[in-house]
Amino acid sequence: MKFNLLILLILINFGINGQDSIRTYKIESKTFEIEKKYAIQEIIISSDSTYIHLNYRLDEKSQRKKYRTYKPEETKGKFRKIGDYYLFRPFNQTFEVGKYKITEKCITYYYPWKKNNFKKGAKFKRVEKL
Repeated sequence: MKFNLLILLILINFGINGQDSIRTYKIESKTFEIEKKYAIQEIIISSDSTYIHLNYRLDEKSQRKKYRTYKPEETKGKFRKIGDYYLFRPFNQTFEVGKYKITEKCITYYYPWKKNNFKKGAKFKRVEKL
């Protein structure tokens, strides 16, 4: 009886801790730079309201299969929700960088456009564990 109870408690614990509290979203695109012509960006969202934005700059598209072997530009910060949007603020900064809508399947970036308006920009698609 005690053994069954112990097994049940362990399974419940795995169920609670096994929730997907970290989600990764990715986008691949061309750049308008002369040397680094291709970019892969990842946004990693944690349940503690922090994020990591990784920006891999590649010389050519063929390098994308092994992009994780390159050193990315990394930005870490916190985010907060206001209405339907999330505002990302890098650590050690006093300003937010754009607005984002986050769903289970994607993150959509909105950038400032004319007076107090925002325009839809990049769309990051959710990826499973990398």
